[in-house]
Amino acid sequence: MYTSGISKKKLLRRVALTTLFFFCSWWVVACSAPSISPNSPSASAAVDKPLADPGDPAKLAPGWSCYQGESQEFAFALDGGVLTITAGAKTQQWAKTNSAPYVALDAEGDFAAQTKLDFNSGPVSYSAGIGIMSADDPTQWVRLAPRGQSALGLIRNGGREITATTDFPVRAVYLKVQRRGGVISAYYSKDGAAWQPVSENYELNLSPKVRLYLVALSLSKGVSARFSEVKITPL
Repeated sequence: MYTSGISKKKLLRRVALTTLFFFCSWWVVACSAPSISPNSPSASAAVDKPLADPGDPAKLAPGWSCYQGESQEFAFALDGGVLTITAGAKTQQWAKTNSAPYVALDAEGDFAAQTKLDFNSGPVSYSAGIGIMSADDPTQWVRLAPRGQSALGLIRNGGREITATTDFPVRAVYLKVQRRGGVISAYYSKDGAAWQPVSENYELNLSPKVRLYLVALSLSKGVSARFSEVKITPL
């Protein structure tokens, strides 16, 4: 009986040590797994989200909607999958004012979205960009847009702005916004491959259902902006 008791204790100890070994091995692997960054293969496996309807290239693809805002000179056109949004003068998106025209796609959960932005004409200053807004309240939003000729700004409705300076003219630039829970991240790129952060920890709690939107606005004489190469990555 005494020998049997010792054997049982040894067996239980061996099972406990084996379990502990496998748990520690799993923990090391989990902790050493690389986080997803904008340049990682996982983050770059974005899915194209065409703006144009394949059946009628002059119309927006299903899921996309157009909102005119209060611009009397508003116009949008699709040509070869490139969307051009034209906004008239004195159009704005700030605080409770949302008079700028935009094109939006309903989204839910965590995701990253990117687009190429370039300009036909007009000033490059808070004039166009990509953003995420609450589907329930269009005055709750965050937007990434050029700020002058060589900078970008991530700004929220009536809130603080984070800026980044580029080493190239932003008349043509790739923009990316990412949502993870209540944290918004924003990036820019010259070529759509190598991304630089504007901010990676911008706290903003939006409703579960949101709108990913492309917007053009101008406080002065109006602006036209082109959007293309839209991609969305579920996170």
